[in-house]
Amino acid sequence: MNVYVGIDVHSEECYVTAMRSDGSIYTEGTTRNFKEGIRHYFAAVPTPNIKIAIEACGLWRGFYRDLTNMGYNVVLANPVQVHDVVKKMKTDQRDATAIADMLRCGYLQKIYIPDEKTLKLRDLARHEAQLRRLRASLRVRIKSYLKRDGDFRKFKWNKEVMKELRSKPLISNFVTLIEAIDPEIKKVSKMVKMVAINNDTTRILQTVPGIGEFSSLMIMAEIGDIRRFDNPKSFVSYCGLGTGTYQSADTTYTVNNNAVNKWLKWVFRMSSGRAIMKSTAYLAHYVRVKNRRGYKIARKSVARKMATDVWHMLTNNEVYKENS
Repeated sequence: MNVYVGIDVHSEECYVTAMRSDGSIYTEGTTRNFKEGIRHYFAAVPTPNIKIAIEACGLWRGFYRDLTNMGYNVVLANPVQVHDVVKKMKTDQRDATAIADMLRCGYLQKIYIPDEKTLKLRDLARHEAQLRRLRASLRVRIKSYLKRDGDFRKFKWNKEVMKELRSKPLISNFVTLIEAIDPEIKKVSKMVKMVAINNDTTRILQTVPGIGEFSSLMIMAEIGDIRRFDNPKSFVSYCGLGTGTYQSADTTYTVNNNAVNKWLKWVFRMSSGRAIMKSTAYLAHYVRVKNRRGYKIARKSVARKMATDVWHMLTNNEVYKENS
């Protein structure tokens, strides 16, 4: 007997639905989100033919690791698909049942799971990005305080400016936080640099104008295995740089695709600005699109072209060529 299990994960407990091949419920209920709770629950399912699917969320990794270490066959379910199926009738029970049923029928959209090494590199790149975003938010807050007092000047964040800002009431608290974050960013950036200069894939990526050490590591870690994308169009779509299509009978129009890798979307958009300044090919592409569609669409088009170039480079294991 085959059993298909859908799990809706939460921090303290999770809802589990086990379904037979004919669609009938074998067992369902809540269990503690700990190894002992999971082991106890599956002890009541006397079959080696268990297939498990858990919804991808912020808690999936530890849960997935525990289950695979126990010897179970585990896949990740796309949360967008689960939401579309359950919609406004969402409950933990409905989520778990929908996941189990889609797994049973073969309709479940499975999410790629990279190996542990790639996950650690992904964590490192995202960690630096989060630290830099935190510092940027503090700088924005400082400028909003200055504008409130009528100070609209533009300045660089050097030692002289920081010393001046420290003398201002309230703003000095933000300055203290920034000065505490700066050395932490340098530590993480040093780690990123060491990985980026000693990895073959990141060295290939850094031959693309606009892609540096940090962005090359993030792109590599977020992609994982480029072979999972059959063509550049599917990779561009995964990066959130394309558009979706709605088609019914004679009606066809484009829609926004929200089921994308937001980190790749961000890093390609960020790198596209530098690419325009460093590459005549990317600059020419930008100008050509800008004259027809405007600068926002032109920037996105450059990012899309960069993603397409990256797919070809990694697929063929070759460096960037300006005329490619």
